[in-house]
Amino acid sequence: MPDMDRQLHHERIARRRKVTWKSPADALPDGAFFEHDGQAYLVWEGRHWRWSFEGYQQVEPCSSKAFVEVLTPESTVRALQAGFRPDVHPSITPPST
Repeated sequence: MPDMDRQLHHERIARRRKVTWKSPADALPDGAFFEHDGQAYLVWEGRHWRWSFEGYQQVEPCSSKAFVEVLTPESTVRALQAGFRPDVHPSITPPST
């Protein structure tokens, strides 16, 4: 665990600044967070959910060609791509069928 914690810290903070990286919005897996136009979003079940202290609100997805600032560390995104599925806040509701 200490090795994993060091790696994640390195991917989150460098020189006392938040580390981000760019990716097309539509390339991110469920569970990844990104920033776009000053707002934080979660990707979940192919949808984008705007984060707030009150909970999440589903919004129109970013353009498939839009590059966004990814907030989730790259190694965590790889874990999500490999099938890790985190729990989400109850304000995220499943799509209607």
